[in-house]
Amino acid sequence: MWRLLTEPSSALQDEEQRYKARYITILLILATITAIPFSLYVSLKGSAESVAEDNQLIVTVLAAFVFCASYLLSRTRHYKLATMLGVTVGTIGVLTLFIIRATTLQADFILLTLLIPPTLTVSIIMSRRVTLVFMAVVLSVILVITQTIGTGEETVSWSLHSLTSFVAYFISAIMIFLYLYFRDRMEAEHLAALNAKDAKLKAAYDTLELLIAERTDALFQANQQLREQMREREQAEAALAEERTLLRTIIDSIPDIVFVRDLQNRIVVNNQAHREYVGATSFKDVVGKQIEEFVPPETIERIKASGEYVLRTGQTRYWEFLDVNHAGVSTWFAVSTVPLRNADGEITGLVCVSRDITEHKTWEEKLTQANDELEARVTQRTRELQQQSRMLDAIFASTPDHFYVIDAAGEVLYQSWGAAPAPRPQHTPGDQEIVDTLPHAIASFQAVRDDLFQHGNTVVGEWTLGTPADTYYYEYTFSPLRDDTGGIISVVCTIHDITRRKEIALSLEQSRA
Repeated sequence: MWRLLTEPSSALQDEEQRYKARYITILLILATITAIPFSLYVSLKGSAESVAEDNQLIVTVLAAFVFCASYLLSRTRHYKLATMLGVTVGTIGVLTLFIIRATTLQADFILLTLLIPPTLTVSIIMSRRVTLVFMAVVLSVILVITQTIGTGEETVSWSLHSLTSFVAYFISAIMIFLYLYFRDRMEAEHLAALNAKDAKLKAAYDTLELLIAERTDALFQANQQLREQMREREQAEAALAEERTLLRTIIDSIPDIVFVRDLQNRIVVNNQAHREYVGATSFKDVVGKQIEEFVPPETIERIKASGEYVLRTGQTRYWEFLDVNHAGVSTWFAVSTVPLRNADGEITGLVCVSRDITEHKTWEEKLTQANDELEARVTQRTRELQQQSRMLDAIFASTPDHFYVIDAAGEVLYQSWGAAPAPRPQHTPGDQEIVDTLPHAIASFQAVRDDLFQHGNTVVGEWTLGTPADTYYYEYTFSPLRDDTGGIISVVCTIHDITRRKEIALSLEQSRA
């Protein structure tokens, strides 16, 4: 109900104007509900005292009408005019009342003049609770003082005249308190509205800043990407031009004949070797022309057949043919026909590379003849080597020593156990273990092999092999095996059994001891 009475008109859209209009409306309402009843009270008091109060009633009625008009104006855009009317009517009404009742209200107005300023001061400085206590105390004091002073007696007399100051201060106190209450409430609401508005503005500002930052970043990224794309395009164009120049240089430097023809058998690219072979002086003399203009009739059919095969299968075709150029020189060519594809994988032409293999053909004939002669010589040499191998096997088989041929990795390439597979004439339980262990032990002499392969020196030493049955002693010799250039290709290891000699030497030492 209160909000309905104080809410400004919807014509006022500005928040600050609506706040001021509502503030003025509340003041006018408080003035109306306090000043008019007080004026009526004074009029009734005058009637009770048989004093004519017609002028006062007229002023009261006029003031009520003006206050109502001011109230209606305060809710519109004319709230400033309403303020002026309210202040003017209030001032005139107070002065008129004082003039009419100067003799009867002089003391009451003097008392109110002394008490209302402190009350306003307390209400402004202190809280509303302290202000209420102060107003109650002042009302009590006014009631006691006016009754005592009005009668001149010690006993209190409750007359209508003595209550004028009390009622006036009471109404003024109510107006002050209500004014403070609604002022604080409106200020709190206004502050809350301002804070909410500030929060919305801040949120909108933050959102706008975020959107601006995102948009700026997006524009910056797009600009960077555009610059990067432009730079990449420039680099790609420069690289493409350089690649074309390089490709042209490479193609022209190739001694083979290279040309590219489209699906209509027109030459679109060729190199210097092709131009020289067909007798052209420049690229313009060849480009766009049919291959039939540069190839003899007896060869053109084979070229077309090769191209049709590549177009049909998509595979590279290799073939050879004998050609006669414009100068009448016969030349053997090895031709490779490769499909040329676009980005979609479709064949758009053929790349033909022809290599002069005339010399190769000549050498091929000579090589065939040489191979025949070499095979005959190899067969003869193989027989001789087999004879020598059998002779060496017979020699190694007749000696009691053991022979090994070992490569740099320690792999045994050849071995011969000689005439005695065991270190002693009689067989013992350790013979088979010696036969199995000896090649691996000999091949494990890595330090000896490395030294021999590095320096080429012959190494002689002794080696002991222990078995569960007995102990055997060997003397080994590592000698380099060289090729025709003097390089060491393997190691020849000779193992001589000196077990018997060691046993005799040990027996002699024991007998001397």
